[in-house]
Amino acid sequence: MASVSTGARKKPVLVILVAGLLAVLSFLSLSVFFPGKKPKTVVVVVLDTVGFAGVFSSPEQAPFLSQLAADSAQFTRTFSTAPWTKPSVASILTGSLPASHGVRHPKSRLATESVTMAEYFSQAGFATAGFVSHTFIGPKTDYRRGFGTYKQARFKGHVHDAITSAEITTQGLEWLKKHRLSEEGSKQDAFLFLHYFDPHYNYKHHPAFSQTDWYNGSLSDDMEYRVFKERAEGLSADDLRYIKGLYGEEIRFTDRELRRLYAGLSEAVPESEFVLVVTADHGEAFREHNHMGHGHFLYNELVHVPLLIHAPGRVSPEIVTEPVSSVDIFPTLVDLLRMPPLAARVDGHSLVPLMEGAAADGDSPMPSFEVEYHTRKVGAVRWPWKVIFDRDSGRWEVFNLETDGAEAVDSSSTALEVPAVVEAKERVSRYISQEQQAPPKATLPPIEYSEKEVKKLKTLGYMM
Repeated sequence: MASVSTGARKKPVLVILVAGLLAVLSFLSLSVFFPGKKPKTVVVVVLDTVGFAGVFSSPEQAPFLSQLAADSAQFTRTFSTAPWTKPSVASILTGSLPASHGVRHPKSRLATESVTMAEYFSQAGFATAGFVSHTFIGPKTDYRRGFGTYKQARFKGHVHDAITSAEITTQGLEWLKKHRLSEEGSKQDAFLFLHYFDPHYNYKHHPAFSQTDWYNGSLSDDMEYRVFKERAEGLSADDLRYIKGLYGEEIRFTDRELRRLYAGLSEAVPESEFVLVVTADHGEAFREHNHMGHGHFLYNELVHVPLLIHAPGRVSPEIVTEPVSSVDIFPTLVDLLRMPPLAARVDGHSLVPLMEGAAADGDSPMPSFEVEYHTRKVGAVRWPWKVIFDRDSGRWEVFNLETDGAEAVDSSSTALEVPAVVEAKERVSRYISQEQQAPPKATLPPIEYSEKEVKKLKTLGYMM
């Protein structure tokens, strides 16, 4: 009896020890990359129409983002998946290429098979919210899937004529402060998605950041962008400098709002508990390759975008030059937070190994991008080479981005047999082949825009 009695007394102790060991191991597994508390807040910021050069051409262009980059993992060769908003934002939210998520037209809807960041984080117990600035990704679209709160900025008239960045910042911070506490008073995990639209045309003059006071020509900031485009061939050097100056003012204004966002985030959330991602959906062309605007081509002024991953004290500040894609953001966050693997298929890959200093190997993914709207093109990068294939003409373009960053010299007649070029071409061919052989996607009826929305979008060059 004594021995049985002794065993009965020892068993709870053993159970407690085992349970304690498992708890420690679980904690350590979460602390491999984050050696403190598990991050509680994830904020993903998408800047509309802000190419890499638009932010980092000089420290004065976006002073706060330049400062943030110095304290972040900065990916200097990040490529968007498309040169316009709707497909590129879908790729950021789903970790999938346009051929996978199916968004290629203003009326397109996300494939039902696609899983969004918000759906994933919501299922993991996060409070989720998105505050956006454009009809293309507004509440009537599938981009709201998984968000507990999803709102479009309020404005009079049309968003292309409005200034919305301040409202996006305010809404995001108000929601964050409210949802950092659960009903029981304990801290709640939060996922916040913010979309800043102001750098998109029509460009507005911001006196506090003026870069255009010198101009006395015939253009003005109240002109619709279609006027600029219609007059593109006859623009003088001063006209073009003026337009780029207005664009620069919009970026400076948005940069100030991002500074306010960061200050509010740091006040609401301990630095050990948040991850901030800043990227863009695409860039803008100012007569490079004889084009104004975006949406038609795959040159770097349109698909080379910024990407910063900022987690104070946990992600080491560094510059990563390996080419990456915006589809990598979603799987990177999952890996970074040591969360369960994604059940849905994604095209992106975690960037955590690169942030931890791992060297890229010859099998590293090749960023690819496409446009299937105004034109039909597919491209890919195997550094330092970039290829673009025109699906209508069957013509290839080839550029060495190391020696020809402006993509001024097409090397398709001399470099088609270079091994890296061959690899990039094979990537494009596989992309097209996989798209053609994929089973039909389950989709909902196309999105219907109001008569007023259609009229305005058409004036801006969107074919509806």
